[in-house]
Amino acid sequence: MNETYDIPAPVWRAHVAEPKPAVCSGCLRGADAETVFIDLGTPAGRGFIREWGSMAVLVELNRICLCESCVKEMAELLAFKPTLHEKHYRKLREVMDLANRLEAENEQLRKVVTARLAA
Repeated sequence: MNETYDIPAPVWRAHVAEPKPAVCSGCLRGADAETVFIDLGTPAGRGFIREWGSMAVLVELNRICLCESCVKEMAELLAFKPTLHEKHYRKLREVMDLANRLEAENEQLRKVVTARLAA
């Protein structure tokens, strides 16, 4: 069973899955009220989850929607450390604020020097 999919460009359009899928495409964890799922915006074609005995289709795994646990595990594998990145972001904001403040002071000093030279 070979299916082809037309994937719209750009492919990467991750977003919070609404409505929630029945299960996570990665770990097959069932959806509950607290679990957040991320839809990666790409088709999966992983088949179906069928009921034992009757073989009725319970869930079709046609999109890649991952639960927050799977996303966190992937981030850890990539050595993504939110606290470290948050510290870097805060430091960058501090440096940018300082640069903006110094630029404004520099502009004021240039005006003062220009006014004194003109006098």
